[in-house]
Order: sequence, then structure tokens, then C-alpha cells
Amino acid sequence: MFFLLVCIAALGAVALLIGNRTGIWLSLLGLNVVGTVGFNLMLRRLPWAHKDDWFTAAILQTGLMLPFLAKEVVRPITFPHHYVTFDYVLLATAVTCLISVQFCNVRALKNLEASVFSVVFNTRILFATIFGTVLLKESNHLLSVFGGLLIFTAIFLIRQKGSKTLTAEGVLFGLGAALSMSLMNTCEKELIMRVGYEQYIFPMFTIAAVILWGIVVVRPGRVQIPFIVILKPQSLLLMALRACAGIGFSYSLVFGPVAVSSYVSSLSVVFLVVFGMLFLGEWDYFKSKLLAASTALAGLTLILIDSFI
Repeated sequence: MFFLLVCIAALGAVALLIGNRTGIWLSLLGLNVVGTVGFNLMLRRLPWAHKDDWFTAAILQTGLMLPFLAKEVVRPITFPHHYVTFDYVLLATAVTCLISVQFCNVRALKNLEASVFSVVFNTRILFATIFGTVLLKESNHLLSVFGGLLIFTAIFLIRQKGSKTLTAEGVLFGLGAALSMSLMNTCEKELIMRVGYEQYIFPMFTIAAVILWGIVVVRPGRVQIPFIVILKPQSLLLMALRACAGIGFSYSLVFGPVAVSSYVSSLSVVFLVVFGMLFLGEWDYFKSKLLAASTALAGLTLILIDSFI
């Protein structure tokens, strides 16, 4: 984990040294990739992470919320007066999806290797294409559709050791996380246009965190995990990495093109396959993992090319 902290510090230094929009954009995307790889690897290694999936999901969401809470204290957000009913519907949907993303992410990594989960989770690009076409009436070419199908095909190519039943359960939760993320991003596109980025992101993160902690506290029969766990260095690092992943990508959209940002962010699949092998010993079915990651990467590349046609 020291290596990840060094990467984060280096990315911050690059942004300060270069100082222009391109440098900041690349640093933010690097922050996103480091954060994504880091928190997913940690979820596989932490001994308490899967004793109570809701507890871990709440910790992840707290990591996303805290930077915006600090920003709100320093510079309060001015909320618009033109919220209408449909805006609240979009916000409620986005909050529900975000809660689902956090829980399904944790639950999937309970049964899936980090490298396998990364391939499954990248199907969010396919789902995002479908939601964008159906709900937002976005135009997509055949190249994007074919790229999405390649990403989906990668799920059937990848293998891991262990129970097939548990693996299948992990894949289902991984697909749930991908589907929820895609629908949430679709709602976010509308919210950005209707009310503005900062006007929806802080309420969304905060409401999701409050609901998740509420579930942790009031849920009957929950596994008793001391709340002091939150203050342990590993938990703080987990929250920091989750914040890097979410905030790095969100703000990269301000400084660079959406299509390229999404593509670079999705490259975390490659790093998770590599680091999963190096740090977690996930060397089983090496060829199938390499083939699945390459297939997913080819699909992502086709979607990127299509965005510029």
C-alpha cells in the first residue's frame, strides 16, 4: 500500500509542476486508476472487509463523502431554486444506484478475484451505451455496439479457481454493480445539465452515506464490528483510495473529453489483472484472464474510436 501512496503523491506533484489543464486532467485520471486498483485490492485482503458487507459499503461511501463535506464547510454550495419534481426523482434514483454500487462491489469481491471482478465490472460501458440510447436518445454507431458486445463476451472467457456456485454469485453481484453504476451515470448526465455538478454531487454522496450507516445500525442480526475499526490506518487508507477513484474521475470530466476519460479510467482492468497476480497471487487460469482482459480492452478501444467518428 506504500506504493499506492507514493503514486498518489507523485500524481499531485505532476499536476502542480505542469500546471495546465492537460496536466491536471492526466493527474486526475491517474488518481482515479490508482484509487480504483488500490481499494479493490484492499477489499480482497482486509480480514474484516466481508464480515459485514453493509458496514464495508458504508465505509467506502464515507470515503467519497468526506472530501465534499470538507469543501462544503470551507465554501458552501449555493443550491438553485429551480429544482422540480423530476430533478428529485433523478437524485433519488442516483442515490439508490450509488448504494447498490457500493454494496454489490463489496459483495462481488467476496467471491471474485480482483482481476475477474474488473472484467465483469467493465460491462458498465455496455450498459451505459444502452441507457444512453434508450433513455437519453443518444446516437450510437455499430462500432460502439460491437465494442460493448466484446466487453460482455469477456465475462465468458475469464476463469478463476474455487466453487463455480460462488463464482456465479460473484459475477451476478459484479453485473449488479456495473448496471447500477451505468444507470447512476445516466442520471448524473441529466442532473449536471439541469442543476449543475456541485449542486447534486454533495447531496447524493451525503444521503447515500447516511442511508448506508442507517442500514448498518438498525439492521437486525448484523455482525458486530467495533466502530473503532473506522479509525484504523487500513480503513482510512481504504476511504482515501475510494475517494481518489470517485473524485479523480468526476473532476477529470471538467478538464478533458468524456470519451477519453472513460477509456483511461477503464484501463484499470489491465492493472487489476496484473497487480492481482503480483500482490494477491491470482496466477490461476493466466491465459483466460489475459484473453478476457485483452477482449475487454479491444471493446473499450472500439467505443473510443467510435466516439471520434
